[in-house]
Amino acid sequence: MSTENPKAVGKRFLKGVFPYWPQIVKTVLCMTAMVGFSLLIPLFTKLVIDRAITQQDQRLLWIVCLGGVGSICVYVLLSLIRDRFYIYTTRRILLDFRNRFFQHLLRLPMPSLTKRQTGEYGSMVINDVDAILTSATYNVLHFFTDTLSAVAIISIMFYFNWRLALIALIVVPLNGLTYVYFRPHFHKATLKRQEAMASTLSYVQQTLSAIRLVKSFSAEKHYNRSFFRESKLLLFAQAKVSVLESIAGNISQFVVRTQPIVIICFGGLEVLENRLTIGELVAFSAYLEYLSAPVYRILHFHLGLAATKAVLQRLFQVLDLRDEHSGNEDMEKKKLDDVVGQIQFQSVRFAYQEVEVLKDINLDIRPGSIVALVGPSGSGKTTLTNLIPRLYEPNAGRLLLDGHDLQTLDLKFLRQQIGIVPQEPVLFDVSIKDNIRYGCPSATDEEVYTAARAANIHEFIVSLPDGYETQIGERGFKLSGGQKQRVAIAMAILKNPKILILDEATSALDSQSEALIQEALQNVMKQRTTFVIAHRLSTIRNADQIVVMDQGQIVEVGNHSDLLASGKLYSQLYREQFKSVLDSTETEVE
Repeated sequence: MSTENPKAVGKRFLKGVFPYWPQIVKTVLCMTAMVGFSLLIPLFTKLVIDRAITQQDQRLLWIVCLGGVGSICVYVLLSLIRDRFYIYTTRRILLDFRNRFFQHLLRLPMPSLTKRQTGEYGSMVINDVDAILTSATYNVLHFFTDTLSAVAIISIMFYFNWRLALIALIVVPLNGLTYVYFRPHFHKATLKRQEAMASTLSYVQQTLSAIRLVKSFSAEKHYNRSFFRESKLLLFAQAKVSVLESIAGNISQFVVRTQPIVIICFGGLEVLENRLTIGELVAFSAYLEYLSAPVYRILHFHLGLAATKAVLQRLFQVLDLRDEHSGNEDMEKKKLDDVVGQIQFQSVRFAYQEVEVLKDINLDIRPGSIVALVGPSGSGKTTLTNLIPRLYEPNAGRLLLDGHDLQTLDLKFLRQQIGIVPQEPVLFDVSIKDNIRYGCPSATDEEVYTAARAANIHEFIVSLPDGYETQIGERGFKLSGGQKQRVAIAMAILKNPKILILDEATSALDSQSEALIQEALQNVMKQRTTFVIAHRLSTIRNADQIVVMDQGQIVEVGNHSDLLASGKLYSQLYREQFKSVLDSTETEVE
């Protein structure tokens, strides 16, 4: 369904809230009863003026007054019941829609996620979904009862005096034309406002996530100026929406506020002609005042609807993106009984937005072997490993696991077989224990400790005051780079994968930390197919197979000694990178 069609967007939203129709009906029934009791008050006023005062009937006066107080009490009670139903229903709709949107984000493939900034998605989850709650649910519910109230009031007004009723209704089409004119402008302005909010939020998140870099370069003034520009754009976008609302609202208010004066004048003539009583004129004026609020909301509903549809379009555009778990729905996804770890690349090609990054990759990786990927920056090493857990899909060719096309395997099952230690570990603001347990929530404490020992991080953890319960802060800022890396390696060890991907896994370690972890890595890599993206001498030399890449192509494959002796790209990179080592220990490294 096209999210560009406003009618389609509205129908789609109503379909989403339909499961809550029992609660919505209860809310509407309460609101309808409230309308009925609120319309009794002007009738009581008419009775007091035309009957009780005119006939000097004190008993009737007290009865009417008590009836008015009783009606107000019932109205307040219904209002409390209405609010209970309304709050429960709208919050449930908000919760479900927000959860549905967030779950869909988590299931989107990487190319779809990288098309927008992270902050923009965050703004959608919080701000856009909230806009739906405050606008769509509120306006839609009130539109029904406001329409009912307006019809009832107009009917009573015609019953009192059809001439005055016609005069009173002249303002409705005048107000309607105002809102029809402003609606498309309001829609565009609202869409720009939401985009500006998302851009500003994204900028704040990016800046705070890089706050150490900002401070180290004393770049606060630069970011202040940039944030001021972002804030100014947001201010202008918000102001335009507010100005449009103000203009439309004030035009409407001008028409509405002149209406009572006209009614008093013509109503006075009707009283002088004995076609209307004084009580009926007072009641008519009261109903006219009652009518202004629902008519205003009904007309304003179209502006609110335009804003809501603009927000819904943004959300549905994301929800319409195909999630990575859907694949070919006609194909049953397989789960292998036993994974050995043989990986094959068959004529694989891949491009980022039409820029080809991998060209005709052919590799056959034996189970349990260690494969080192080397090459200049941007040669495609990380991209190649990203294809294995299907973070990205190849544009051509096939990837096989134990002879099975990855496309035919259940995605969750596939990723359970793969452990990744990235160059920059991503840790969470929870305890060290919970971070290590992240990939295996059911692991026991003893299994966590064993993984930490294997990563040579256990001794450090137990030396902390709170041990494994230590909160490490956002992105693990309380730990050093080497400590974070070893926690990340412990996470991969605990997961016990058949395939291990180490993307510069020792790059953040000093010499002492590296010595601690190299032995652990050797133990971890046993009986696992391991891909190592690294430039460290020891890691490269111990690899069973070294794959040399350049400009997205495999240019050399072999072991360390053979490639070094060939004198080609690997030999050149090796000698340039480890020149100081070779100068001091030439005999040892050869």
